[in-house]
Amino acid sequence: MATSSDSVELEFWHKNITKIPKVTNSFVEDFAEKNLPIKATVTRGYKFFHEEYIHDIEVKLCKEEDSGVVARAKCFRSMKKNEDPHKLSVVFESSSIEASINKYMCSCAAGQGLCHHVLGLLYTLAHFQLLGLKSVPPMVSKTSKAQRWHIPSRKEGIKARPVTDLIIQKSKPKDKLHEPKKEEKVCGVASTIYKPFQQSLSSLDLTSVLSPQFENLNNQPGFMRIWEDEQSEPPILVDSAFGKVPKGCVISYQQPLKVKSNINIQLPAFNFPSLSYPDTVLNEKQDLFFSSLAISGQQSIDFEMETREQSTTTAWHELRKFRLTASNFKDICSRRKDHEILSTRLLKGKVIQTAAMKYGIQNEG
Repeated sequence: MATSSDSVELEFWHKNITKIPKVTNSFVEDFAEKNLPIKATVTRGYKFFHEEYIHDIEVKLCKEEDSGVVARAKCFRSMKKNEDPHKLSVVFESSSIEASINKYMCSCAAGQGLCHHVLGLLYTLAHFQLLGLKSVPPMVSKTSKAQRWHIPSRKEGIKARPVTDLIIQKSKPKDKLHEPKKEEKVCGVASTIYKPFQQSLSSLDLTSVLSPQFENLNNQPGFMRIWEDEQSEPPILVDSAFGKVPKGCVISYQQPLKVKSNINIQLPAFNFPSLSYPDTVLNEKQDLFFSSLAISGQQSIDFEMETREQSTTTAWHELRKFRLTASNFKDICSRRKDHEILSTRLLKGKVIQTAAMKYGIQNEG
């Protein structure tokens, strides 16, 4: 009778599977029916074998008193892909020709009994013996396999993101017969939260404005109990996506500041360069325009702090509106005529975002 075990004392590991008794698919099904009569578990165990979840298979002879052959392997997790794979092992009786299992173990929650990871290992060993292999085959190189570019990598994983950054879209497979002439730029359901005013939240005296109106209500709101009065100390302010807000309020933890504002950047003590005038006489209009291009050292520091989030901030777009950037450099250099039309189009500041640009913005880091 097969039993589960937490540990097996062994000597050395190898890839030779000739000492393992003959394992067939019918044996695996009969073994699962006797020890765990759940058909869904058998089907799932076969999927682990078929989808190559079982890997790093090794074999070892037990000590003389145990007189058996143990096979151990690893199995990728089906849900928590970022965690380490499960470790499993099966001990066969070496004295019998037909397969007979003494012990089995898995590191999963159901590993004290028979689980689908162990069944996946048995199906894998049966497949190797059916092919007439004498050892575990080496890992096949990617160039010898079919392309898997459309399958996400397990190492990519699923990262936690704020709810406001999520876009909920309907699964819509591509139909080559009825492809749209123009792809929609905006699709799905995304967060539309924004700050509708320019003043900082901490500068608004909400207490003096709202308190008299809520005090006349019979059923006062719950926040009136914690509303500070004139004698209480001012609240502690913390940074958020919408500016300074009281510590502990909903905005402080649901809309945190993505970029740290207290970044300590060590810069060399160079003198800030001054704007050099050309060797020509400018009229008043040209001189005013040329002087407007100059910025001070403090302005450059302020611009750097305001544009750390790049394309997600309005200041970043405003500063790049009249600049020669990598996005419009080719259009300017390759232009041969109609320069007025090109300048008009560039001055409009229309933001064009391709699929590659959108992917880069989402995955830059």
